[in-house]
Amino acid sequence: MKCPYCGHQRFYVKDSEDEFETFSFDCSAGSICFDPEIAKDDIPEVSDGTHIFCDKCAWNGEASKIMK
Repeated sequence: MKCPYCGHQRFYVKDSEDEFETFSFDCSAGSICFDPEIAKDDIPEVSDGTHIFCDKCAWNGEASKIMK
């Protein structure tokens, strides 16, 4: 899984209650791996319709666009 524009494999999602709070994750292993400093109870669910953002470029869209 990688960004369709730049090929980067790190993304983030915004907190549904605070848009300035983000949760970063890596996809280089072929699955979503959230950063270890994020508490397990705080990790958001990422489904096909979840809006995600590339950590390197301006791409953003539904998770289904990179989950292949």
